[in-house]
Amino acid sequence: GKGFSGFQGFGNGQGGVHFDFSNFGGGQGIEFDLGDIIGDFFGGGRRRPRKGKNITIDLEISFKDSIFGVEKEVQVGGRKEKLLVKIPSGIESGQGLRVAGKGELGEGGPGDLIVRIWVTEHPTIRKEGFHLVMNLSVKLSTALLGGVVEPETLDGKIELKIPQGTTHGEILRVKGKGVPYGGGKRGDLLIVTHINMPKKLSRAAEEAIERLKGEGL
Repeated sequence: GKGFSGFQGFGNGQGGVHFDFSNFGGGQGIEFDLGDIIGDFFGGGRRRPRKGKNITIDLEISFKDSIFGVEKEVQVGGRKEKLLVKIPSGIESGQGLRVAGKGELGEGGPGDLIVRIWVTEHPTIRKEGFHLVMNLSVKLSTALLGGVVEPETLDGKIELKIPQGTTHGEILRVKGKGVPYGGGKRGDLLIVTHINMPKKLSRAAEEAIERLKGEGL
């Protein structure tokens, strides 16, 4: 015998590759169909039914809702079906949420729904990690003498103490007013001071500043 007689069955439409082990088993010509062997290992070798396609929709939310989280009702494609989607706190613009089994139907079951989130910018507040950062305009007199102001934050108005002698660009930290995260904790709110320098002075203001100048200020 010649051992292996060769690879038989390529391109002949027989549906398998045959090995001729004619020298084994007393020359009984035992044949193994590779297609059957693969079928035994991998569940029959048949094509698995494909799932339906995913559906992607865009959803715009406010900056405040992106920080605290929100539930939004969305409509899927051209269907009349509406879904309530829970958006977690701290989500970033451009991130997507996957809702399993709400895509197009297919032989192997439905695909998924991808809700892509777009966050509108806030005029004064931005997110940096678990902290919120906002700019605050402070009057020159308040910066020099100190005082209490009430800036509008995502939690509403808060009372903020401006220390005497506050400088431009100073950071005032308000603990626990930032982005929520695990265990009910929150980051901080960082307030950056912007001192308002008057472009025009009244006569009385000029005289007052002249007196300050005389004191070396």
